Amino acid sequence: MHIAISTLVTPAQKRGTGNYVVNLLQGLQHIDAENQYYLFIGRDTKHLFNITAPNFHPIYLSLSHDPRWLMRPLYYAWQNSLIAFQLKKYQIDVLHLPNLLPHFVRFVPTVVSILDLTEYKSAKYAPLRQSYRKLLPHVLAKTADRILTISNSSKRDIHEITGMDLDRIDVSYLASMLDETTKSSFSVSELPATVNSDYILCVGSALPHKNMQRVLSAFVNLKHQNAIHHKLVLVGNRKQNAQLLEEAHISHTLSQEIILTGYVSDEELSALYRKATVFVYPSLYEGFGLPILEAMTCGAPVITSNVSSLPEVAGNAAILVDPYSEQEIAQAILTIVHDNSFRQQLITKGIEQAQKFSWEQCAIQTLSTYAKAASSS
Repeated sequence: MHIAISTLVTPAQKRGTGNYVVNLLQGLQHIDAENQYYLFIGRDTKHLFNITAPNFHPIYLSLSHDPRWLMRPLYYAWQNSLIAFQLKKYQIDVLHLPNLLPHFVRFVPTVVSILDLTEYKSAKYAPLRQSYRKLLPHVLAKTADRILTISNSSKRDIHEITGMDLDRIDVSYLASMLDETTKSSFSVSELPATVNSDYILCVGSALPHKNMQRVLSAFVNLKHQNAIHHKLVLVGNRKQNAQLLEEAHISHTLSQEIILTGYVSDEELSALYRKATVFVYPSLYEGFGLPILEAMTCGAPVITSNVSSLPEVAGNAAILVDPYSEQEIAQAILTIVHDNSFRQQLITKGIEQAQKFSWEQCAIQTLSTYAKAASSS
C-alpha cells in the first residue's frame, strides 16, 4: 500500500495530538518495512519527527502554524482540494487524517482519528468554537471510510453520538510517552520548582473536566483534618493553575503547600512521577487517560476515576474513585499515604499494567485499519 499521513495539526510543541502522531510514526517505522508512507509535514514542525526508515518519505509543505488566523483556512483548503494533486502524484491507496478538521471531499479511502469527544462532556471552548467542534464528528463520520479512536469507551461514545456503525470504528490503544530513555538521573531538586518534601502529584490543565477543583478541595481537607505533611504539585499551565488557586480561595498559608511547576520536560516529568507519594488523576472524562500509563511506567501509585476510559486503561492497578466525591478522593490519598505495603502493591501492578501497552502495538492496530479502509475502495 501507499499510505499518506497528514501531520498538519501537530502543534509546534510535542503535546496532545502532536504526541500521538510523533509516537505513531515511530511505531510504524519499527513494525512496517513493506508499505510506502508519504508524510505531509508543515515547515514549523520538521524538528518533531525522526524519519529514518527508507520506506517513509517526508513531504515538506509551506504551511505553518503562524499566523494563527490564517492557519486553519489554509489547512481546510489543502485538506479538501489541493491535497488531491499529491494523492494522485504518489498513487496513494489510503489517507490518514489524525485530526479534527472538516473533511468534506473524499479523494481516496480515508481514515480519520477521533481521540475523544470531550466537547460533548465539558465546556472546553468558547461557545461558538464548542458548537463547531461538536459538529465535526458528524461530518467526519459521513466522509471517512473508517474512524480510529483510542479506547472502547470512546468507540461507544462515537457510535452513540454520530450513529456510525461500530464495525467502522477501530481502537488503537496509546502507550506511555515515557520510557527508559526518560528515566534519567534528574533529581527533584533540579526541577524548575524545588520540591524538597513528600508530595502528591497532579498533572493536567485547569479545564473543568480535568476536575482539579476537587483535587484542591480534597487536599485542603486532608491538611485541615488529617494534618498530612505532603505538598501538592500541579504540573501544567502555570497561569491557569494559579487562577484556579485564586478562584478556590486558597489561603496564603496553604498556598505555600502547593507547587506550580508549569510545563516540564519529559525527563523532569519522569522524575516527578518517580518521586511522588501518589499520582491523582480523577478526571470527569478522557478519551484514553495517558498520564495514568506515564505514572505507572515511572513507578507512581495511581488514583483515578471510575468513569469513561479510565477503568479500561487502569485495569486493577489503581484505586478507582467517584470523581464527583471529594471525600472519596481524599480517602484514597490517605490510604496510600498511610499504607506503604498497599502502595508498593499498586506500584508493582502499575508497572505490569503499563507494559501491556506499546506504540508498536498501536502501530499494528493502525496498520490493520489502513488495510480495511484500502479494501473498501
